Amino acid sequence: MSEAYADLGAVPPAPPPALDADRALFLSLVMQGLKRATCSLTDRTFIRDVCRLHPAALSEAQRAHVMRLAWRYRFSLRPWLRPGQNPDANTEQKAS
Repeated sequence: MSEAYADLGAVPPAPPPALDADRALFLSLVMQGLKRATCSLTDRTFIRDVCRLHPAALSEAQRAHVMRLAWRYRFSLRPWLRPGQNPDANTEQKAS
């Protein structure tokens, strides 16, 4: 695969950062919980597509979006799957 990128003169995309086993398991459980949540159609489509993949195969942006959805639909998830804080709270504080 890297030869194809070299022929085109491009650099292959960097793989997403590795997940440890506990984080991958938690993300997988959150994704399965979100499948049962009452969501908008666009969120449901994203969740359906993401649930077909292993959490380690997700990009960092996809993982962040899954956690944003978990925060948005946290009351539809089991209490032990709910995120402890808003994942966007850190970015809002940095921006101001």
